[in-house]
Amino acid sequence: GPFPRGMASNAWVLDNAVERVKQAIAADNAGDYQAALTQYEDAIQRFLHVIKYTKNEKEKEVIIKRVETYLARAEQIKASLATTAKPLREPYGGPAAVRAAAVAAQDDAPFDLKAELNKRVGMKELKAQVLAFEHTLALDKRRRQLGADTGDIRFPHLLFKGPPGCGKTSMARLLCKALKNLGVLSKGHLVEVQRGDLVAGHIGQTAINTRRIIDMAKGGVLFVDECYRLSGQGERDFGPEAIDELMSAMEVCCGGAQKSPTRNRPV
Repeated sequence: GPFPRGMASNAWVLDNAVERVKQAIAADNAGDYQAALTQYEDAIQRFLHVIKYTKNEKEKEVIIKRVETYLARAEQIKASLATTAKPLREPYGGPAAVRAAAVAAQDDAPFDLKAELNKRVGMKELKAQVLAFEHTLALDKRRRQLGADTGDIRFPHLLFKGPPGCGKTSMARLLCKALKNLGVLSKGHLVEVQRGDLVAGHIGQTAINTRRIIDMAKGGVLFVDECYRLSGQGERDFGPEAIDELMSAMEVCCGGAQKSPTRNRPV
């Protein structure tokens, strides 16, 4: 519904809108398209409120671009539901593309890595490592500004291990924002995917899906949530095909890292 004019801050509305988009994506991935459509439409209304009242023209421009993505997916689902057909995902990149846009909608806000880490409980050792790495990158950035040759920056591939709910996904998002803030990434967006975004049910289609996701993430960060689910789960499982494509792309980024056999279970 409509939002009151007296709302103190657009930040709360923006956060709420992004949360609605995430719920829409979850329903979209689960095949509950009616619920997904409802959530997309609700999120769009909230984004429109932010666009109407924000005084930040840059923020407005970014949000408008994201809303176009959500609106396109919503219209696609609505048209398909009207004909009882399953909504196609290819024209707009599907939930993975929408999820990337949802995360990017918040990327241009002021960002303080230390302040964000302080909001999180525990992970003392990890916080120290992340801050130390940020400090090193900040020094390199300053050296480049002064004309020093610091060589090519190659951010390492990272693996986050731990039980559900320990903060792996949120930490990956913070690192992406930190890297963008330091100018390490040419675009600075985060593409967050799951097994369902990569693995298809037909031979050869998984490789195509995975390469498309990799291309979408170039210049930013690709985060594969619950990557252990890509491990082969039977003779007709195409998860290892996605692993092969990811490993190939990682070798290019690292300049020739040793390739791991696909039979090994990713963590």
